[in-house]
Amino acid sequence: MLLGRLRIRAKLAILVTIPLLAVVGLTVPVVLERVAQAGRAADTARAVRIAGQVGALVQDLQQERLLAVGSLFRLVDPARLRAQVDTVTEHVADLQASLAGSGSAGSPSAGSASGGSAEVARAVDGIRGLVDLRAGALAGTAPVDRLVPAYGAVITRVIDALRLEQVVDVRTTEGRQVVALDAALRTDEGISAGSGYLLIAVATKDPRALVPYLTNLAVLQATAARFTTFATAAQTALYTKVQNELNARLGKDFAVTADTDPTPVIARLTPQVALAGLESMIGVGRVVEQKIVSDVTAEVNRKQRSALATAYLVGGLAVLVLLGVVLLCVAVARAVARPLSRLTRSADRVARAAETELVRVADDESEASAPVHLEPVNVRARDEIGDLARAFERVQGTATRLVERQVLSRRNVAQMFGHVGRRTQNLVGRQIALIDRLERDESDPDRLEYLYRLDHVSSRLRRNAGSLVVLSGATGANEQHEPMALADVVRLALAEIEDFVRVDVEVPDGITLVPNVVNDI
Repeated sequence: MLLGRLRIRAKLAILVTIPLLAVVGLTVPVVLERVAQAGRAADTARAVRIAGQVGALVQDLQQERLLAVGSLFRLVDPARLRAQVDTVTEHVADLQASLAGSGSAGSPSAGSASGGSAEVARAVDGIRGLVDLRAGALAGTAPVDRLVPAYGAVITRVIDALRLEQVVDVRTTEGRQVVALDAALRTDEGISAGSGYLLIAVATKDPRALVPYLTNLAVLQATAARFTTFATAAQTALYTKVQNELNARLGKDFAVTADTDPTPVIARLTPQVALAGLESMIGVGRVVEQKIVSDVTAEVNRKQRSALATAYLVGGLAVLVLLGVVLLCVAVARAVARPLSRLTRSADRVARAAETELVRVADDESEASAPVHLEPVNVRARDEIGDLARAFERVQGTATRLVERQVLSRRNVAQMFGHVGRRTQNLVGRQIALIDRLERDESDPDRLEYLYRLDHVSSRLRRNAGSLVVLSGATGANEQHEPMALADVVRLALAEIEDFVRVDVEVPDGITLVPNVVNDI
């Protein structure tokens, strides 16, 4: 089996790999989703920031339109209109530089968030198409019926280029406010265009001039209702407050009367009063727009920080978990592998020492040999590995005691052989001495032959007793201490066998044996 070939560290690594992969698989989508959410929040913030800049430009352009209408009726000094045109031109250049400098025109994510900053830049660049109409307004020759629609078309194209409704989710708080910002921009444009139509009607005192105003008013009411639907209570209250202040300047019943029966209004108002009141109306929506931009920016920044914090937290926790699991795996592997390695080394050392001790005990024939001593296994753990080590020590101790008992039993047997052999040698020696005395005193040939045979049997019994002494590990009692001629050794050996007379001996003279081999021969 494959797992059986792996070391413990490899097995633990395989064991923790699947949970770690699961943690990574669960963490990465969460982190990516939070990062994407933070990216969407950043895109929304960028879109709102651009919308705020566009709103300021649109307000200047709306101011220019109202001044152009007033200039046609000699209500505004051409120098003031020219200054306003220069202000708009500078504002256009600043906005285009801001779009190009921030890299928004070339950033795909930014383009999706703002409805295409390049498209916004092209729409803003379309303001240059008003150059002929501006020149006619300054000269007093521009057709008054084309002035308001021409500016309105340019402003609407700029607002449409933002595409705020297409980049947000209206189910979120910031998404609803972005839609409210789009409605506020369009509501402000409706109010500004209505102001231009109303100023024309007041200046000309022609009820037919109110037709564009009433048409614009129907569209404005729908846009204002959309703003109220998506705006917060604080933003709606601010819009109502500013509107009430404007009504106070134009007359207490201006809003109701202008909506239901505008003819008395244009008859009662003078162009100068209407221009002053309507000019102040241009800034009404700008206050609400700034409020929405501020609220949305704060909300998306909060969500962006929250999303990034969650991504960092989840990612950091995942990294900590991974590191913790890896460190724990390493610690557990070391806690398991190192004691096992020590146990293996100790067991190997014990085995070598046991082999050495057993060889020493088995080969040592001395009576006073040291007892068998084996080194204990050096593992003190209280877990299963420690239990294994202690069980191994018990097995080792039992084996040691068995060896010692076997050695002791062998030594007891050897001692018994030695005692029996020596006693037999003593008895046989006394018996042979007695037989030798009888042989000297006997003269009968038949009895003497029996005595010789008895002497030979006793000699063989003495050799067997000597063998027992040798088996006991002791040295023989009849050791030779001096060299002896080979012929004498053979004659002595021949005397210890039966029928020695039948043996012919031919031994060369001059051969001497050392004492150590005399008894063996």
